[in-house]
Amino acid sequence: MFSGLRANSLEPRAGNFSTRSREFYARSREEQLQLWELRKSAMSTSPVRPSGPKRVLDIERALSWAYREELPKRQRRLAFENAVDRPRMQPSPLARMMALATPIDSWSRHPGFPAALEDAHPDALAIESAVHRLWQADLIPDPAEYASELVRLVSDLDQYGRAAVGRLVELVMTSAKLADRPPIPDAPRPGPLTSPVNGQIAVRQLLGPSEGQRDGSGGPAKAIREVPAKAIRKNEYRKGAYCPLRWFPNPASIVRERAEYLAWWLALEWLAAELCEVDSLIITPPSAPRRPWAEPEPGPGEGRILSDLRDAATAGRRA
Repeated sequence: MFSGLRANSLEPRAGNFSTRSREFYARSREEQLQLWELRKSAMSTSPVRPSGPKRVLDIERALSWAYREELPKRQRRLAFENAVDRPRMQPSPLARMMALATPIDSWSRHPGFPAALEDAHPDALAIESAVHRLWQADLIPDPAEYASELVRLVSDLDQYGRAAVGRLVELVMTSAKLADRPPIPDAPRPGPLTSPVNGQIAVRQLLGPSEGQRDGSGGPAKAIREVPAKAIRKNEYRKGAYCPLRWFPNPASIVRERAEYLAWWLALEWLAAELCEVDSLIITPPSAPRRPWAEPEPGPGEGRILSDLRDAATAGRRA
């Protein structure tokens, strides 16, 4: 059956197959490069947004919209543009799992954020640019605002304001990504110091130098020590005994977190003024209270309204 078949009859066919294979891969490579150029040109231009009525957003919501919904869209584009040796076709998750014998996460975005479908909105890019210009705002929180009733309990109050301003961009970005405000701790409360030995309330007394005691220079000693006071009888101590008080939580930590909140609020106020001319948004000042740890102050007409109601009630009783 194969007697008439020459020994080298398959060589031309094999050569023809390899030639066609090279042509196919060359053509495929060329098409991929053309597709890449088209995608790159499409991604490099800002998307055309339909013109319509502007949305009114509080500056907090505008920041969250930019950092949670729009700016993550750049991650896929930047990874696509910065790929080594031009972008390549990504293998499917199934192919990766079969090649590596284990499931592989193939996120094109951060978990919890929307998929990167297009380029970021121009207004979101303007918001990001304004956030990175916060160092030019020269914002200085007033220690009297963030320390208020804790002024006498914490020393060097200015350092907390300077530290908060130093990480202002980080504060704003973190709060925007979390869609939350900086934490506000409760005010510290005084409490008795307890003994580490038995857990009972500690009672102390001041003990002066003993008679004839000398200091290092040879003069009379003036050191006063704090020592545990001994009870005369149950719950009764000598005159001069006292119970030390400690504040919980530490007032310094409260002042630090209040300074960060106030710096964050001042940054939001500055950003709202800077972003008043974006294309598709009307950004309003922050709705968050400036000093939530302080007692709420009456509004401009609140005192007058209450006094009018009080006068009307008094007149009604007299009648």
